[in-house]
Amino acid sequence: MANFQCGNKHWQEFTSSFARCGSPEIKMTYRTADPDIKRDFHNATGCQIEKWPEDTWDALLTLWVIYNMKPSSRKKAFWINGIRDLLEACGEFGLEILEEVHREWRAKFKKGIAPYTVASPGSLVEVARAKAAEKRSGSHERGCGCETCRVKYTQGKYAEFIKH
Repeated sequence: MANFQCGNKHWQEFTSSFARCGSPEIKMTYRTADPDIKRDFHNATGCQIEKWPEDTWDALLTLWVIYNMKPSSRKKAFWINGIRDLLEACGEFGLEILEEVHREWRAKFKKGIAPYTVASPGSLVEVARAKAAEKRSGSHERGCGCETCRVKYTQGKYAEFIKH
C-alpha cells in the first residue's frame, strides 16, 4: 500500500492517518472531519453528493477515496442498491472492512493487473461479506503459520493428515 501513488489528497491523508494509528474511529474520520471533501468529490466526479440518499454518503466517499470509484449518474439506482448491499455485507464492522479488502486486493496485483475487477459497489459485496465472516469467526488466513494454527494442525485432530 505504501508504494501506491494517487493524486487524491484524501487518499494520501487516509494512508498517512492509517499508518499513524490503529483505531477505526480515528482512521475513518477523514470523511466527516474534512469540510472540503464534498466539494472535492463534486470536482473529481461531477456528482453532487447531496442528491444521493444520505445513508449512502459515507460509502460513496469511501469508495471514491479508497478505490477512486466515480458514481454513475445514469445508473444511480444500480449504485444505490449496490451501496446498500455493500453496507449490509460489511455488517457490524462498517466500512472499515473495505480498507482491509483494498489492502488485500492491492497485494494480489500481478504486473499491474488486478486479481478481479472493481467497477461498482456491487463488485465488492461478496468480498466484503467474506471478510466480515472471517473477522466474526476469528479465523486466520490459510497457511499463516501462527502459533495457534501450527498447534491446531500439528497436535490437534488434524495432526494425522499432516506430514511432520
